[in-house]
Amino acid sequence: MNRRKKPDEVLRVTAPVLALVGSLAFLLASCESLFGPKTEESTDSSEEARILCTNNYGQTLDIFMDGSLQFTLGTVASGSRQDNSKKIRNVALAEHTLQGKLAGTGAVVDEQTVDVTSYTDYEYIIGAPPSIQVSNNYGVTLKIYMDNVWLFDLANSESRWIMNVAKTEHFLKATKASDGKEVASISMTTDDNKTYSWSIT
Repeated sequence: MNRRKKPDEVLRVTAPVLALVGSLAFLLASCESLFGPKTEESTDSSEEARILCTNNYGQTLDIFMDGSLQFTLGTVASGSRQDNSKKIRNVALAEHTLQGKLAGTGAVVDEQTVDVTSYTDYEYIIGAPPSIQVSNNYGVTLKIYMDNVWLFDLANSESRWIMNVAKTEHFLKATKASDGKEVASISMTTDDNKTYSWSIT
């Protein structure tokens, strides 16, 4: 026949058990080793790397990353602003190849490598097409040719720009407007979206 425990005996047994359970709960809540490091030491799932792409090329471009189309960017037209900037989100920590291609043609007009090493914002800016600034300091009016095609006459102390130059090697030549005698020439490779210069002296 089982003897029923008296109330004071139940209290003596229960009190240590409750104290032990409370201590364990406190230890488990404060011990990092059981649940891994704090969030400062781990990667916050809300963090992400982003690449802000900006199209200053003057034509609508398809933006590719590592060979995959991300989106299409318009241009900033005079009088109205189109969507010429947009972010690629959730970019993996790695080195990525970014390309701008003329929309719908596949013709690459810009390519850059972005090394994404941390969860922050990066930039990919596509500049205007190559241009060449030609300055005449020769003393007389000159005729300017590119790839044996006449472009314009250039007065002394005048500068003009050759715009939207193809990305390749070009042959520039200057002749006297008066008699056609060649006075200067240069070979120039325009492989970046920037302004090149040629000063004729």
